[in-house]
Amino acid sequence: MGFWIPSPRAWLNAVIAFVLLIPVLILLRMFGESIYNLLELHQPERWKVITFIVLVGVIFPAWLWAHVHQFLWGEPSPRWSRWIPSRASWLEGVVSWGIVLAAVGIGVLALHVKVEIDPPNEFSQSQKKEYAQVLAIAFFIGAAYLYHFKILTARWWQNNRRKWFRWPKKKTPNH
Repeated sequence: MGFWIPSPRAWLNAVIAFVLLIPVLILLRMFGESIYNLLELHQPERWKVITFIVLVGVIFPAWLWAHVHQFLWGEPSPRWSRWIPSRASWLEGVVSWGIVLAAVGIGVLALHVKVEIDPPNEFSQSQKKEYAQVLAIAFFIGAAYLYHFKILTARWWQNNRRKWFRWPKKKTPNH
């Protein structure tokens, strides 16, 4: 397979990312407007709302991705249960959530370009469907390429880390 074409694992990761994005989207749809309204108010309890946003928007998705990675590809630690993610799975969860956010950004950018090229006269149901398709296709392609880049970067790192972190050998006197 070519260097520039995402591998099947990258496409699989993009599909898994889309499926795991659904609970986050449901939570945002349920609580998004309420959280926005609470942030608009100037209240002393604002830190609770910000804490909730951080938990739902950052920690929960990384936790979810870490568990999925541990279940599908992770190697269990001898000290912990199979269901407790290892450090590598937690790193994978954080990186995957960053990739998902970047892929959503790519989708939003593609949607913006689509709207700029063909501005809507009326926001009909068919246009909503078309915009959702543009967003989903751009998300899948962007996520697959970002995962492919992550895989290539990890492979490069595995091959070259010894070159970068090689300690000089101690010279011993020849007696």
